[in-house]
Amino acid sequence: MLKRTVMKTIAILGECMIELNGKPFGDMQQTFGGDTLNAAVYLSRCSQALGASPKVQVQYVTAMGTDTLSDGMVARWQQEGVATELVLRDETRTPGLYLIQLDDQGERTFLYWRNQSAARYLLQHAEFERVAESLKQVDMVFVSGISLAILLEQDRIQLLELLSRLRATGVEVAFDSNFRLALWPQDQMKTVQTCYQAVYQTTDLALVTFDDEQLIWGDATVHDTITRLQKQGVKNVVVKLGAEGCLVADSNTPEPYSVATTPIDNVVDTTSAGDSFNGGFLATYLSSGNIKQACMNGNTLAGTVIQHKGAIIPQAQPIRRLPSSRNRFTGNNMSNLKAQLKALKVIPVIAIDRAEDIIPLGKVLAENGLPAAEITFRSDAAVEAIRLLRQAQPDMLIGAGTVLNREQAIAAKEAGATFVVSPGFNPNTVKACQEIGIDIVPGVNNPSAVEAALEMGLTTLKFFPAEASGGVNMVKALLAPYGDVEIMPTGGINPSNIKDYLAVPRVLACGGTWMVDKKLIEAGKWKELAQLTREAVELVAQQSA
Repeated sequence: MLKRTVMKTIAILGECMIELNGKPFGDMQQTFGGDTLNAAVYLSRCSQALGASPKVQVQYVTAMGTDTLSDGMVARWQQEGVATELVLRDETRTPGLYLIQLDDQGERTFLYWRNQSAARYLLQHAEFERVAESLKQVDMVFVSGISLAILLEQDRIQLLELLSRLRATGVEVAFDSNFRLALWPQDQMKTVQTCYQAVYQTTDLALVTFDDEQLIWGDATVHDTITRLQKQGVKNVVVKLGAEGCLVADSNTPEPYSVATTPIDNVVDTTSAGDSFNGGFLATYLSSGNIKQACMNGNTLAGTVIQHKGAIIPQAQPIRRLPSSRNRFTGNNMSNLKAQLKALKVIPVIAIDRAEDIIPLGKVLAENGLPAAEITFRSDAAVEAIRLLRQAQPDMLIGAGTVLNREQAIAAKEAGATFVVSPGFNPNTVKACQEIGIDIVPGVNNPSAVEAALEMGLTTLKFFPAEASGGVNMVKALLAPYGDVEIMPTGGINPSNIKDYLAVPRVLACGGTWMVDKKLIEAGKWKELAQLTREAVELVAQQSA
């Protein structure tokens, strides 16, 4: 039985075969591969390259023979950092084999010899119940269309039932449609649809290819694919589009969005394009929960892999450094921050004593049109709350408020804050933020503080405490001499005066607490908080109109 650790653990179930790559009776290379094993290897490599925290442990689930080739393959997987405790050994069978032939454009065709492979009979193995029990301890199980297609019908049904039970216990299920027509009975597309329908009903994360979905379901457009998968019950959908990147529909965004990729001129072999994308994606997703960054990293890795021969490129071949998702939202990008503030117009300023309360609160804010939060350092729970919110809402605008020194700024950035807000203008805190690469919006309420900020290159400032410092009239007076300054009033802002502040030119947004009332948070009154959030969004929308 596996034991839960601080690591994230993914179990990838499928088949690995002996690979022959090249011209028959000519220049032929022998190695190994298979869609799920390829993904497992690239996931392991990328987890190390990303310096991901938490680390991701990859468990491969399959059956192999007891022959020399099987021994050698399992040993190689272990060298790649892929755990093999769930690899069963079958004394009566051997690995499958496939031949890849490439055309002049790097596209490939396959020939398979796998009908009697050990992996095909995985679920009939005497020790599979032990494996099934161990899968309850992992964070995610990943299977592909090939994982399903190679199985006998009764074993396929058994696997689908297992996935459903695992999901019911809290294990996340990911599925790559990876459709191979030759692996299914002839003229049995209805069988394929029935099987895929069943697996999608138990899937949290779908990593599909549009060409496959179009062939199986007759989808006219990528958006048709996304709509169908969402209706089938999939929470997060990534549709891979090759050179066009991918289209994503995740549970945190109202509309699908595209993630582009860099065109590759030197395409050598596309054998493992989708598999390497999966590896890069899953390494990022499991360590951060950030779907958009996961797509970017998947695209980057796939772009590297297709410039080399073979499903698994040698470790000696450089994999371009993947950008870490850990600090994706931080850095000196004030123009982007200003655009977000201007679009939102109101930022919830949150004082929270129990870090775990931020998860349902973040969900309330995001689902009711206000995907933003300034979590103040007025309690010891602030850093943990920022970290939890970033994991739960990876695309949310998250600020750290009441930041008074360098140590707090560093902690905020490492936890995943997008920007820092301070109550006053402290040049040491500003300098620290500039050095570590996180935007800061310092507090000012007089001309001297504004000019000190301008000296340090800052033009986006917080007016605090707004009402106590003279309100709207003081805002107008303070902005008048400084044409480049834009501000965010905070302190005493409420539904009765926010529109007056927002009507002042160069007021980007206002910080407010009324829609995130501390007593309501502590009481867990999420419906009331949702109503207040909707009202706040509607209120500032009226001002915009």
